[in-house]
Amino acid sequence: MRRRSYILIGVGVLIVALVVGGFLFWRTLDDTDPVTASDALTEYRENPTPGQAARGLPAPGVYEYSVTGSEQLSRGPVDIDRALPPVAPMLVRHGDGGYETDVRYSDGHTELSRYDLRPQGAFVTFARTVVKTPVTTTTRDREWTPPLLRLPIAPEVGQTWGGPFTAGDLELQIESEVLRREAVDVGGRRVNAFVIESRQDITGEYTGQRTETFWYAPAQGLVVRYAIDSTLDGPTDFDIRAEQTLRSLTPRT
Repeated sequence: MRRRSYILIGVGVLIVALVVGGFLFWRTLDDTDPVTASDALTEYRENPTPGQAARGLPAPGVYEYSVTGSEQLSRGPVDIDRALPPVAPMLVRHGDGGYETDVRYSDGHTELSRYDLRPQGAFVTFARTVVKTPVTTTTRDREWTPPLLRLPIAPEVGQTWGGPFTAGDLELQIESEVLRREAVDVGGRRVNAFVIESRQDITGEYTGQRTETFWYAPAQGLVVRYAIDSTLDGPTDFDIRAEQTLRSLTPRT
């Protein structure tokens, strides 16, 4: 009897340990850590690019955005709802004919976009999204065909553009419009911006709708404020609602 009691006690302890361990693991699914400006700066300095701000071209270096919002991911039995860290660094590098932006929302979510600078403005040619959780990593590289005009070099209120696009294995119907002019407070400095809204209907590997709003300052070539409301169903359902505001016009290099 004593041996049987010991066995039962051992089994009970094991079950409790598994339950507690499972509970703690599931709690960590919603955890996400910020990427610091110092970490982003160290990475930028490993591969810096020369250049100064020019019309339609932001100065290279590391910027920071203040962020509010959250993202939800669902895959099979796993549902994750996590708040975004309050600050996100953005690396800007110049390249042949344009530049790229690399926003680090967290250690589990990065968004990279490459732009071709043309007389009409900045056109998106490539985008990479990386979303990580303790149980999954999703990386999507997408070439845009044709390139999408995102930031007109000389916006005019009422200006519209759009049409059908492909980005990797996604089909998009996009309508963009310059809604109004609006000043944005960037680190205590009043910056004149144009508010550009992009409405997207998406089909393919992922299906859903996305609305992006850009407060674009042509004089600095920068998006000084940004909002996104996106709902996508696919291999991993992914929803995000967030707003971000630039904290300084001067990047760290």
